[in-house]
Amino acid sequence: MKASNATGKISSFACWCDWLTICTYKFEPYTMAVAYLRRQEESGWKRKSWLQYEGFQHKTGVFYGHATQSNKREHYLIKISGNLAGQYLGDILAQGWAKSFYATRIDLERTRQKPEWWKPRELADWLRGEGKKVSMIESEFSTVYIGSRTSGRFTRIYEKDYESIYVRLEIELKKKHAAIAWDYLLSGKSVESLYASHLEKIGLFERAVADYLPQDADRLDLALVEKETKMGKRLEWLKTLQATFIKMLHDHDIGAMTADIFYAVLADYERVNNDNLDKGDTKERQNRNLP
Repeated sequence: MKASNATGKISSFACWCDWLTICTYKFEPYTMAVAYLRRQEESGWKRKSWLQYEGFQHKTGVFYGHATQSNKREHYLIKISGNLAGQYLGDILAQGWAKSFYATRIDLERTRQKPEWWKPRELADWLRGEGKKVSMIESEFSTVYIGSRTSGRFTRIYEKDYESIYVRLEIELKKKHAAIAWDYLLSGKSVESLYASHLEKIGLFERAVADYLPQDADRLDLALVEKETKMGKRLEWLKTLQATFIKMLHDHDIGAMTADIFYAVLADYERVNNDNLDKGDTKERQNRNLP
């Protein structure tokens, strides 16, 4: 796998994906993903384990493997970290098999020349005063951590030495934040918009946000995105029942009972819909002072 141009990334101050872990329970998409990774580099793979997963790791650190979960199902995982995560993200999102995966971790970062306000100890103290959970490591290249490592969103601000000192602001998304971010990226939206939306939720002071906020990035209503994602997944689940439902309708023994259930659901839907229309009409009359 070819190394990405880190210097170019730094000089352009681009938003970047710095870690990607995606998973699936589906074997066929997993084999397609493995074939994709193997095409990037035919040699350099060694058998390796990571956490409970057994698989293979490339010399660049890319890993794929499988494990048996507590529910006895096989679970498949791909992990890409560092520059390669950003280098391959766009191409992976364009693969047909990507929609069969969900993300368990996505790290997004932006690296800039050291801003004037970067004084790690003072920043940590200010954040604590704002009620944030903060820890830090003071060294030649200090790091400030915001939030809990086990939460869905965790932030690191730390120094990088690229001939001169740069400061990276990195947002680690896990749990529902990672899953929603993956669906958002699959829909064709940008890393910049995702980064900007989470950056504004961290609780940094205005100058820090402004220094790292990507220009012209759309903002996400994260609560709305979460709601739409849940609704989409429910509809996908409902669609999976369609073939079974049709089969039950044609079943000699239970077809009539299945039809009764269908018409009962339809009648309930019409009742709720009519109630909502009546409420809307009553509210409009009240607004217009009509009887």
